[in-house]
Amino acid sequence: MVEKTATDADKVNFLRSAAVLTSFGPGTMLLTSDGEIPVEWLDTQHRLVTRDHGAQPILEINRIRMLRSDLLRHPELGPVVIEPDVFGASIPEHHVRISPNSLVLYRSPRAELHFGSSEVLVPGIVLADTMPLRRPGDTTFVYTQILMQRHELLYVEGMWVGSLFVADLNAMDTLGDDALVAALGKSPMVAARPILTQSEARVLVDQDLNARQANNTLDRSQQ
Repeated sequence: MVEKTATDADKVNFLRSAAVLTSFGPGTMLLTSDGEIPVEWLDTQHRLVTRDHGAQPILEINRIRMLRSDLLRHPELGPVVIEPDVFGASIPEHHVRISPNSLVLYRSPRAELHFGSSEVLVPGIVLADTMPLRRPGDTTFVYTQILMQRHELLYVEGMWVGSLFVADLNAMDTLGDDALVAALGKSPMVAARPILTQSEARVLVDQDLNARQANNTLDRSQQ
């Protein structure tokens, strides 16, 4: 496990990487081969259940502390909350806190029509609400990033959320971790599913929501 720090000069960009890349907030329950475990308890000895490749090992865990003062100055870097039942009864069962651009699996027939796959990855902020800052005593928020051998979909309370997606693996050289670079190789990491931009995802989700509301209205009129 690596806990990241940053100098004042690059702190904003550093914190932005936590918000832009898939990161999990405290209390997020991930399914491992030993059952569900809070993200803050995970280490590289655990194997996470993935949608496509069964239980897979964790290569690295990064934990990034964000001060309350950071979130006040840069609210766009703060976590978002996926409310219970967004994807159906008890999916998720509890509030799930993730970074705004965490990649969440979204299934829709319209996605296949427009993007060539009925399963796509959408930024979490499209499905979630901004998490308000708590009382002043809550001075920090910790993001956890999970790096796997490939981009995987991880089981999170009934949802599937992507692991850390590094489009340019050559950039991993900057970590100075030769063993990690060797494990990942030099080939570009391939996304587990097509990734939608925020604007693309909002259009798709809104179309599905409007269609469901129209169907519900029609059903009620026929009763």
